[in-house]
Amino acid sequence: LDGVERLPSPEINGSTISQEALNEQHGDSQNTNSDQEDNIQCRDHIHGESAMSKRAKNCRKKWDIMFDRLLRYKELKGDCMVPQNYRDDTPLASWVNKQRVREKELSEDCVRRLNDIGFVWSVYKSTWNTMVLSLRKFKSKHGHCRVPRKYEENPQLGKWVDNQRVNLRKSRLSQE
Repeated sequence: LDGVERLPSPEINGSTISQEALNEQHGDSQNTNSDQEDNIQCRDHIHGESAMSKRAKNCRKKWDIMFDRLLRYKELKGDCMVPQNYRDDTPLASWVNKQRVREKELSEDCVRRLNDIGFVWSVYKSTWNTMVLSLRKFKSKHGHCRVPRKYEENPQLGKWVDNQRVNLRKSRLSQE
């Protein structure tokens, strides 16, 4: 893809991990056991290293590898908002989505580590809050909230406000 930055390949002890191996580890292959492994990935870590099964340790190691890839993504992009359709690293995109879905199943340590790097648990809420903040700035500058659909200064805001208007007309917005 032209103009798209590629993330460096992940490594363990100086050895590069192949994309195929990562796909297999993180559910992009036909291996149905990967979801079961993901379910125990970090949760078993609560009981300490000595109590962890070999399988749980392996899952934790995989979790740590993906966490490191998320750190590299953040260094390149400035945030942890890996799109679900991120073609440059589909295993990372899948892993990030799984962390959001399985937040309650993760150990306190994993949740803390993700929180420490600014992980966004709800993309919807984050986007909503960002757009509301942008709308407030627009109002303070212009004295109203009638953002044009094709607002050149902030095209995302124009689209978002237009979507909210449509949602309001179709009774899809809550009173909050």
